[in-house]
Amino acid sequence: MKFKTVAVRVLPLLYFLAVSLPHHPFSDWFDNSILDPWGHDAVQRYADILSAVMLIVTLALGIRVARVHRGQAKKHFGVWLVLLALMYAADRYLIVNNIERVHFPQYAVLALLLGLSLRSEVLILFVTTFAGFVDEFLQYVMDPMKTNYLDFNDIVFNVLGAAAGVVLLMGLRKPMPGAAGTNSNRKDRKEVAKKAKGFGLSLINIPSRSWRTLRLDSLTASPGITRYETVLGKVFRISMAVGGVVVLLGSLFGRIAMLVEQKTDRSVFAVVDGKLSFIMSFERHDAFWIKSYFGKVFHVLSVGEGFVLMTLLFLATWVAVRWLRRGEHPDRTS
Repeated sequence: MKFKTVAVRVLPLLYFLAVSLPHHPFSDWFDNSILDPWGHDAVQRYADILSAVMLIVTLALGIRVARVHRGQAKKHFGVWLVLLALMYAADRYLIVNNIERVHFPQYAVLALLLGLSLRSEVLILFVTTFAGFVDEFLQYVMDPMKTNYLDFNDIVFNVLGAAAGVVLLMGLRKPMPGAAGTNSNRKDRKEVAKKAKGFGLSLINIPSRSWRTLRLDSLTASPGITRYETVLGKVFRISMAVGGVVVLLGSLFGRIAMLVEQKTDRSVFAVVDGKLSFIMSFERHDAFWIKSYFGKVFHVLSVGEGFVLMTLLFLATWVAVRWLRRGEHPDRTS
């Protein structure tokens, strides 16, 4: 296997570990070195400025979308507007500090990196969303004293970031008409992927240049799927199915505790009513709206609200992906 093939497959994992594992040490450093000395208001203003810069950069990429997709570009821009509206709503009603907006670009970048080795936008969305859930789950398990509860607010931000990354990736990719034939089936597309040396191992059309010198004008959606992508898709589907069964059985047999109010010596795995259970929260939120110490009003999603909202966002993005794909890749159905 070529070095560049291994590199583009490992890069998303390294990125995910780099931005996820140091979360609490980084938070402590940020609080002690920036937030406390600068003051909350100043940090919020700088966060607003950075948010505006990222928005301008994203909108500037719309030039690329307009050039590549031409008549179809308005569909992409329509989805962008919907995503911006959803991000604004999340920012307005679910975010406490503006710094939490980092979830959006963090998972958008992860989706783009996954696009280096995966063709299926739906699989990219699936993997990125799963990674966002795992990130928050690990933060909660490793430090329940600080996290207090499984944060579905942050998970929703991660899903929105993943959706933004996938939609942006689709906009940057250059359609490749006729590459697999409008009448080809899934098996035919796999054979095309195996034979196309320039596209067999990457979503990116880089047949004559190193992945290190990747440029926007080289982004091209390639036909078919690789064996690597097929296996990865199966692994994630099985994992989600097993995870769903575990959660269902845990709920039915009382192995999941929604709330255990405990101030010290917290452990997410503890004996509750004589049963070893997974504790979802150590902090009660009776009021729908909560006011922070600096005056921001926000809502903390319950477990049920979080799962419903996360599922709806995933399904809506899946519908958007298929809608954007229609007309540009009529032969692709995976």
